[in-house]
This record gives sequence, C-alpha cells and structure tokens, in this order.
Amino acid sequence: MLDGRVQQMFGGSLLIAGCSFIVPPSDRRIGVGNPAGSGYLYPGKPIACEQTSRCNDLLAEIDRWVARVMPERSPIAGVAFHTFVDDRGRSILMTRSGGNTWLAVVTLADGAQIGLTVGCGIGIHPEACFVNP
Repeated sequence: MLDGRVQQMFGGSLLIAGCSFIVPPSDRRIGVGNPAGSGYLYPGKPIACEQTSRCNDLLAEIDRWVARVMPERSPIAGVAFHTFVDDRGRSILMTRSGGNTWLAVVTLADGAQIGLTVGCGIGIHPEACFVNP
C-alpha cells in the first residue's frame, strides 16, 4: 500500500496526464468573424508576443486602432496573442499572403476585453500591419 504522499503525487500525476488529452473549450466571450464567412473564430493556443515576429509593430497597430475606434475606452491594459479555433475547439490555420495572422485578446483599462484579428505584412506592403474587429 502506498503512503499518503505517494498516493497524492500519483493521483495528481494521473489527473494531469488525464487532462492533457482533453482540449479545453475556447472562450466564447471573445470571438472574431471568420473570413471564410462561416461563424466566429475564438482564442486558441496562447502565443508569446515575441513569437509573432512583429511584436512591437502589432502592439503599436492595436494601440492606434483602439485610440481611433474606441477613444473613450483607451488605454490598453494588456494584449494576449492566440491561434484560432472554431466553435468545436478545432485549430484553424489562418493563411494569407504577406505574413502570419493572430487573434489578439485586448484588455482595456476598464476591464473590458475585445477580440481582434491582427497581422503584419500585407501583399505589396510587407511593412504594413492591420487590425480587424
């Protein structure tokens, strides 16, 4: 028979191992329109800002967009980048010419959160970045 500490450690390991196979549901409170025209896309796997390869450019573009479109809601308290998932939690690969596309979850100073589709590198303007609600 295992003593209490080993049982707790073993039980915790089983719980962790068991959870690793379950895909957590996407956050349905924050979504962006699917460019394919079928419903919404939601935050998937978190991506570190540095992994976007244009972190500072994306943050600056998001800041400009919020200041222009929602001036009463600025400033921005935080931004988290994510891959995309559909309503069933399946990963959706967003492809386009010019660069990668991410779902940015933007937290505003008042605590509200919005989802934005963001990316840098647009066709013939590789330095340009975009934000779409």
